Amino acid sequence: MAHRVFLSYRREDSEYIVPQIFDALVNEFGEDKVFMDVASTPYGVDFLAHVTDALHDCEVVLAVMGPDWGPRLKNPGDFVRIEMEMAVKLGLPIIPIFVRGMKKVPGDLLPESLRSLTYLHGSSFRMGRDRSGDLKHITGAVKSVLQRAEEARKAEEARKAEEARKAEEARKAEEARKAEEARKAE
Repeated sequence: MAHRVFLSYRREDSEYIVPQIFDALVNEFGEDKVFMDVASTPYGVDFLAHVTDALHDCEVVLAVMGPDWGPRLKNPGDFVRIEMEMAVKLGLPIIPIFVRGMKKVPGDLLPESLRSLTYLHGSSFRMGRDRSGDLKHITGAVKSVLQRAEEARKAEEARKAEEARKAEEARKAEEARKAEEARKAE
């Protein structure tokens, strides 16, 4: 079954934070719908291939960003950079989750391929009293994105069904026209 939510993060930035976000998302959507590398990658598989497949299957990416998130993005082989570039390329919605005092996406640290992330609106996650409210806000934001994705999917299915109906009508009309011509030719 495809994951719907992909958690991207750096362990150094959010080692104790991401499991709490993961647990809140699992409680809301189910474990099979949330991808977190440690919890979702079987031993012995190609990590990069597995992450790539997960990104192709998901509908939203949560990018957990702390003070250490940006500097390593200059390295083309950085896993977080690879995840973010793929999410951008796939056109996936990306929700920044700011932790450990981060307030915005560090645009000055982004490679050109990720500059589109600079002005993304995000949410904060703070340890302490605000934690519960922040988790509700994050799961609410994810629900909203998933709801829009579901509505878009249904609209696309309806559009395709209408196209198929029109094509079938055209095919039947053409058959009727040919049958009429054949009848007149007799």
